[in-house]
Amino acid sequence: MDTVIGIFGIISGFLCALADTPLAYFFDANNKKIGQRKDIQTGWQTASSKRFYLSFLLSFLGQPGCYLVIWRLAEMIGKENDTICSILKICTFLGCYTGLITHAVFCIKPLVYKNIFQEASLKSAENALHETDKLTILPVLVCSVTLIMIPAFLISAAIWQGILPVSRLWIIFNPIFLMIAMLAVKKAFPKLPMIGFMGTGFIVYAAMLLVIAR
Repeated sequence: MDTVIGIFGIISGFLCALADTPLAYFFDANNKKIGQRKDIQTGWQTASSKRFYLSFLLSFLGQPGCYLVIWRLAEMIGKENDTICSILKICTFLGCYTGLITHAVFCIKPLVYKNIFQEASLKSAENALHETDKLTILPVLVCSVTLIMIPAFLISAAIWQGILPVSRLWIIFNPIFLMIAMLAVKKAFPKLPMIGFMGTGFIVYAAMLLVIAR
């Protein structure tokens, strides 16, 4: 069963990683960040709405398998450390809805801006997005903590302590390290399309589960 979950997790992680690409890359030489907080991309104006629908669909389809992988790793860790197991399961539970809400927000904001800007002005669109942020900031923050920071730390600790029977080299492939590496690549090659670091991290977790299942 772990092998099945691992394969399912790799496919799911790949879908989540692909889901970030339509949000991050706009093939427009004039694309730039605008607004008081520089959180609006001018590429949203001309981008097809379908790319944001596709992004949400990919994330919607991919997230369940990713959570299943973390839950299974938590159960394995629980054989030797109940505390880490419980915390990971709580994070997975919270991530099941905050993760999807967060991605939905990232997809909805360009659509809101695109439509309001066409009918009103940049200021009106920016105000609408800032009101959206006030409503969704809590689940977005919870998602960042429960899906990225805590699992990366606890799974790395379990590897370091030998609770998960894999090489310690797996630690460097957690989502935080991947984010740093991918941001460095993006800075060096800004026009190079890349998949999302979080989805890539889930792929690594699933691959780890496959190695343990052998």
